[in-house]
Amino acid sequence: MVEGEHQLQAAVIDLLKKDHSAGVVLVNIKRISDPLQSTLNLIWQSNDLVLAYNPAWVKEEPLRELTNLLHHLALHVLWYHPYRYRDAFDRSEERRVGKECRSR
Repeated sequence: MVEGEHQLQAAVIDLLKKDHSAGVVLVNIKRISDPLQSTLNLIWQSNDLVLAYNPAWVKEEPLRELTNLLHHLALHVLWYHPYRYRDAFDRSEERRVGKECRSR
């Protein structure tokens, strides 16, 4: 098991007890260990939303704080924030590329 994964599992179980819907969201999101993350974040890998976490940070974080942060991230998913932001980014990127092509 990757460093920090045990703590994440414990926090997800804790969240399932406190807010089942939010916990279920996190059960269904792939998790990847990424030492380049400062804490943990929702990131896109291809078309999949992934929970990337810094294993050293997770290992040191108290369970209560880790559970609260995971709850916060799960609420972002439940409110479709990552999808809206990705779509907004995609549209702005299309406009930028379109302007560059027209200016040539």
